[in-house]
Amino acid sequence: LHEVNQSITLIREAAHEEANILFGAVIDETMRNEIKITVIATGFDREAELAEAKSIPTRPSGSAFSPPETGLPARSSQDLDVPTFLRKRAD
Repeated sequence: LHEVNQSITLIREAAHEEANILFGAVIDETMRNEIKITVIATGFDREAELAEAKSIPTRPSGSAFSPPETGLPARSSQDLDVPTFLRKRAD
C-alpha cells in the first residue's frame, strides 16, 4: 500500500491543482513485486492546441465571390421544379 500512496503523490504533483483525482487499489498476489497504475485524464486545456492549429485561409476583404465555372449550361429556376433524375434523362 505504501507504493500506491507514493504513486498517488507523484500523480498529484504532476496534475493541475484543481484536478479531481480518484484512485483505488486492488491487491493481486500473483503480481508479486509489481504494481500496475492506470491513469484516466480528461478536460485538458485546449488553448495551446488551438494556438498551434493552422488557420483557415480567408479571401481578401472586398473581393467578390465567384463560383467556379463548371462548363454546364445555365438552367432556369423552372428547371429546378423538375426532379434531378428527370432533368438528366432529358439531357
